[in-house]
Formats: sequence, C-alpha cells, structure tokens
Amino acid sequence: MSIGRFILSICILLLSLLFIGSALAHGAYPKPEKFLEHDDPAGYAQAAMDFLAENPDSVLAPRVALDLLMVATVFHNTQYADMMTKLLVLDYAQSLQARYFRSTFPDADSYRALLARTLDEFAREPNAAFPAQYAHGLGFALDDFGDQLLSDADFLLKSAYVLGAAGEAEAKQDFLARLAPMVSKDDELGSIMALAAGAQKNIVETTRELHAISRNNTALFLRDLFIFLMTETERETPAMRQVAAEAYIEAKRFRDALPILERQPLEEHGEKIFFQRAWSHAALGEHEKALGLLRQLDEHYPGSPWRVPGRQLTDALEQYDVRLEAFTEALLTLTATITDLDAFEGTLFFTPEGSAVPMSLYLALSMENNFLEAQLRREDSLKYAYKTSPEGSMLFAKGDNVIHRFLEPGPAPSFKLDLQRDMHGRFQLDLSAHLVDDLQDIALSNRTFLESPYLTTREGAMELMQYTMQSGYLLGEIIKTDEQPTQTRLTLLMLDARDPETTASGSLILNDTGQLVGLEMKNVEVRDVQYGESSAVTFSPPEWPMLDVVESREFNIGSFFNILGNLAQLFMDLED
Repeated sequence: MSIGRFILSICILLLSLLFIGSALAHGAYPKPEKFLEHDDPAGYAQAAMDFLAENPDSVLAPRVALDLLMVATVFHNTQYADMMTKLLVLDYAQSLQARYFRSTFPDADSYRALLARTLDEFAREPNAAFPAQYAHGLGFALDDFGDQLLSDADFLLKSAYVLGAAGEAEAKQDFLARLAPMVSKDDELGSIMALAAGAQKNIVETTRELHAISRNNTALFLRDLFIFLMTETERETPAMRQVAAEAYIEAKRFRDALPILERQPLEEHGEKIFFQRAWSHAALGEHEKALGLLRQLDEHYPGSPWRVPGRQLTDALEQYDVRLEAFTEALLTLTATITDLDAFEGTLFFTPEGSAVPMSLYLALSMENNFLEAQLRREDSLKYAYKTSPEGSMLFAKGDNVIHRFLEPGPAPSFKLDLQRDMHGRFQLDLSAHLVDDLQDIALSNRTFLESPYLTTREGAMELMQYTMQSGYLLGEIIKTDEQPTQTRLTLLMLDARDPETTASGSLILNDTGQLVGLEMKNVEVRDVQYGESSAVTFSPPEWPMLDVVESREFNIGSFFNILGNLAQLFMDLED
C-alpha cells in the first residue's frame, strides 16, 4: 500500500470514529419516556437542563427544549416551561421544533404577546445577548406570521430599537417607517417616538427626558434600553447616575442602585438620595444602616417632604420582627381557612384610573353543587349576568331586552394558581384560566398551590414574607377594630423612589377566625366575602331584571363567547 493511500485510509478511519462518537453523543440525549415510566418528571427536568447546559449548540437541543416544555406544562412547572419557551422563541427559532411551537398559536396577535413579554423581561433584567437573540427569533416569526405580527404600534417601536441595538440598522429604519402612519392617531406614542429619535445625538439627555415621562410603559422601556446601551462615561455623569439609580430601584434592583447612590453628591436632591439609600439598605436586610440614614434625613432636612415616607420606612423597620410574626401567622391561618373551601361569595369593585365610574362583579359559586352565578355592573346598571347549575343555565346581556334560559348547563370559568421560587431566588405567582364543566376542577387544580410549604409551614411563610421586604414592600401597620365583628387589617406599603407624596398600599381584611372578608389595593376592592362549606354559605345575589324569558334546549356557546369578547373589549376601553 502506498504511503498516500495509507494516510488517506487513516484519515477516513479517524473521521469515521469522530462521526460515530458524535452520533453516539447525540443519541445520549435524555428521553422523557424513560423518566416518566418511573414517575420521575423532576429527574427528567434536571437531566434535560444538564444536557442543554452542556450542549447548547447540539442539533438535538431544540428537541430537548420542546420535550421539557411539554413535560413542564403537563406537570405544572412554570419555571421550566418559561425557560424552554424563551429558548424556542429566541435561541432555537430556526429549528423544526420552534416552527411547530409557533404553529400552536392561533394567530399573530397571540404570538406577538409572547414576544412582547420577552421585551418587558429584558427591560427588567437586561443582558448583552438579548438584542441579537431577539432579532434572530423575530426574523423567523415574521417568516411564519408575516406583517400581521407588526400591527401593534407599541410593539413595533420597542422592537425597532432592540433591532438597532442588535446592529440591524436597516430593519430598525424599516420598522420606524411602518410606525410613522400608525402614531398619527396616538399623540402620546408619537411624542415618545420623536423623543427617542434624539438618542442618536444625545443619549443622556434623551434618556433623562424619557425618565420624566416613564409612567408610560413604552417610555419606561426605552429609558431602560438606553441606560443599558450607554457607555460607562455617559452613565457616570451625576444627572445620569440619579436616573439610573431610580430606574434600578423601580426594577427592585436595590443592590445595583446602592453603589450609584453612594457616589452621588448631596448638594442637589440630598434628602431624596438619603431616603433612596435608606430604602435600598432596608431591602437588602441592612436595617441598622437604613435607620442611621433615616436619622440623618430627619436631622439635616427637617422640612423635607421625604421625611414622610422616611417615617413610614422607620416605623416598618422598628416594628419589623413583630409585624413579620403577625403577617406570617395571618398567612398560615388564611391558607388553612381556604384549603377546604367549597362555596364562595363576594363582590369585586373596580374603578379605572382617571374615571369616577365604578365597575362591580358579583360572584357566587358552589363546587359541591356545580353552581355559579356572575353579574357585572357599571355603576348600578347591569351589563351582563350568567348563571349555571346542573338544572340549566341563564344568560343576559344589556341591549337584548330578554333573558335567555337553557335547559342544559353552560361552561364555568376555572383557574389555577402556582407559587414557585426560581433559581435566582425570586418568587413567581402564576395564574392561568380556562373553561370547565365541573367546578370541582378549581379544587383539584389548586391543591398543589394550597399545599405549598410557603403557605403551610412557618419557615416557608416567613421566607415568603421576608421576600416582600427584599422586593421593596414594607410590612405596614396592623389594625384591629374594636367593634363587633372584630376584624384585622394587614397592609403592605410600596413607596415611590421619585415622589415622596406617592405611596401605594394593599390591605387584607380578616375576621376573628382568620378568614378573608375583604381586599383593597389601588383601584380594586373586594367586599362582602364569605366562604366555607356549601351548607354554611347563604348566597344573596342582586336581582336580575324583570324581562321576558326565551327558553332553548341547548346552551348557546356562541353567545357566551361573544359576551366574553365584549367583556374583554369593555375593560380595554376603560383602561384607555
């Protein structure tokens, strides 16, 4: 054999061995069936995560991501489901598995909502890899959904600047050109678009101006994006440091905000800086440092309006141990009262921001009797009413001038709550809703939630309450009423990093047995709550209108879904 042929044979043999090794490695990916036949979804999730961490560029990685997404969805692990969704949307968007995933969405609007969620998550926790990943994922989504994906002006503006951050200048200009005629009917978005255009000339000044109007979500997003894109020199000017620190506090990134605030001169806005530093120390568990700064705030700025939230923070820190114990005990007792809930009645009141016209939703349900009734009113005018039981169902929509009665029961809404702590230590409360025929689904779907150690054990509940402080909330005053029946109000406070006169609060109102009887937060209030065994709860629904009744044998699901659509539109109109 010639030397040349011998060398060629050796090369072919080595290549063959490499190929076989690669194929064997690819064949070693974790298969869910092997774990699920032993009832071990957690073991599969760990094996899949290990594979993806070690082989992110493997041709089999998208398959593993989709398999884990399915397993996590079936076994209600929202943390892994969210992680795999992002991989398929961004990293593996070109794969067959991602194309299948996109095909499960009914339309461009629903997939755009998912992309918009990734944008908002990036704004809260920016990372350098995201713009390029987003450009990659968006490109393949456009291949599948076309221009319908770009029909929302807010999404288009945010996407344009992320594409610009990814170096896709041509795509950015194309998006902005598409956006121009859309913002002609939206003065607020048009002004934000015009303002953002100035970032090319002076990103610092543009970011400061966006900060001033960042109560608007789009302005907030662009502000955070521009902070992320700045050079260190641009970010280190005193004016820009203050904007960045306030942005970090609003994102609950107190550890990032604190060193910036400590470098700020106190000649301008010194009292605000003292308060922001104290709040950051408090959120990080450094209570003595926070109290020391608050004493300096009182001493050096006796007439400052920042002393008002300063006193609230001081009070929360000085009473922290007592309140932590009381809040923990209340949470454990409340969970115990809800665990065996079979019947519920209550009324929710909602007043849209900037409106004086309240909405109210009455709700009563009995899981034992498979009964549900709901009534929606605007002021005192009944807009919609619905009732279902094994004996039949009734439906009313204002404008019909009749009540529809059906001899068969209709569907009922059910929901699932999920409380988990992710690998970064953050608590996540997820809510999903669907329609069911049997209201017992509510109890079955939420059994895991109500058995969570964060709601049923003292150590877990205390950990959850401590996390509220780390997230910037304050354990507020606990007030017990003297009159009968005795009630206890527990309040959480959220201060404002920029406005000393703005404090948000939410309150739980419990009776003397620890049951929830009311809830108050911002523009939402829940009153007249009662729950327990069906035999112990007597429903008192508002009256239906006195109208002719049209009777049918089969339930009209089309009318039901039409009402659901009208409800969604009604609340969107109210928010606008």
